[in-house]
Amino acid sequence: MVRLFVSVVVLAALLLLLAFALGAAVRGGVRRFDRRRYKPRAAHRRPDTPFDDAAGAGDAPGGPDADAPTDFFTGAPLDADVAIVRCDDCRALYHPDTVAMLAEHNGGRCASCGGLSLNPLGRPRRAARADRGRALVVEPSTAEAFATAIGRLVTVEVQMIRALPAAPGAVPTLLGRTGGGIELRLAFVGPAVRGRRGRAHVLGLLGSRVRARGLLLADEAHGLKLLATEPSMVVELA
Repeated sequence: MVRLFVSVVVLAALLLLLAFALGAAVRGGVRRFDRRRYKPRAAHRRPDTPFDDAAGAGDAPGGPDADAPTDFFTGAPLDADVAIVRCDDCRALYHPDTVAMLAEHNGGRCASCGGLSLNPLGRPRRAARADRGRALVVEPSTAEAFATAIGRLVTVEVQMIRALPAAPGAVPTLLGRTGGGIELRLAFVGPAVRGRRGRAHVLGLLGSRVRARGLLLADEAHGLKLLATEPSMVVELA
């Protein structure tokens, strides 16, 4: 009986020892969840569709956009679906609508050099490779410089003084004065400034100092006139 009792006690002790050992192993292999503990995330899968770099060649100096052909007179991009016209003397490029305006108001002369060699060139993509370095915009400041620049595209800063009388509903011509005291009329022509919106835009320039780009013309009765075809050619400064 004594031997049986001892055997039971020894067996119970062994079972307890085994249970303790197993518990320690489990506690050592499993860690409690800790919110403060850093857990690295799995790497994101690369997309199957490639995306263009936002800073591509088109945005960089000298990229395709930098060489995109523009109308010398308005500065607007030329229509890729319309054949353009180039001055063979100074390489200025024009949209056909601009050439029609030059034929009506400037005797068909180039607004850059005054030449008469305006010839169809083809599509703008071909013109993008043309050398346009000799096509310049004049910025006169003295009376002599204005007299020399008649018939050319100029850029001037003018204080708009008042609107001149115009037919009912017509877009008025504004009278302005440069910093050097030279007076000139600012006139808009073409469909871009017709109607109530065009009239409101022009009248909104009154009292402001503007930087205007346009064809400089002159006549004996009214003096100097600056002809613009797009509202964007006149930028309000103050």
